[in-house]
Amino acid sequence: MEKILVGMDARHGSFEALSRAISLARRIPAKVYVLVVEQAVDKYGGNSPPGDVSGAVRRRLDLETQQARASGVSIERFHAEGAYDDQVIDFAKQHKITLLVMESPEVDPKHPEQGGLEFQKIRHRIACRVERVFPRREEAKSVIKP
Repeated sequence: MEKILVGMDARHGSFEALSRAISLARRIPAKVYVLVVEQAVDKYGGNSPPGDVSGAVRRRLDLETQQARASGVSIERFHAEGAYDDQVIDFAKQHKITLLVMESPEVDPKHPEQGGLEFQKIRHRIACRVERVFPRREEAKSVIKP
């Protein structure tokens, strides 16, 4: 049985990656693990309060989890605090994960080299297969001229 891990940032979520993992688990015998990682220290040097998962992220994650379970997918959620890459790698080792599904943010045209930096840090330190998912872009609104 496959063990699929989806790592999520507590503030933003990774719902395209979660959707991909659930879709895979519906087709093959697999268990989905969702790891929500909260940063111990925020980027401004202050401490993040415990349980700092955004309300919108929490509600959507609850809904996605319920829907997955209703469709027969085995899914479990875990929470961790610390550096995202370290927590994902440690979890994958401890639970013998066979596939990591990661969401990469859209690449900033001004700094394209930073687009896959976190992905590369994890991919080179983990023993399982890694699938990279990109968030869908909102469809551009087009104006039809007569």
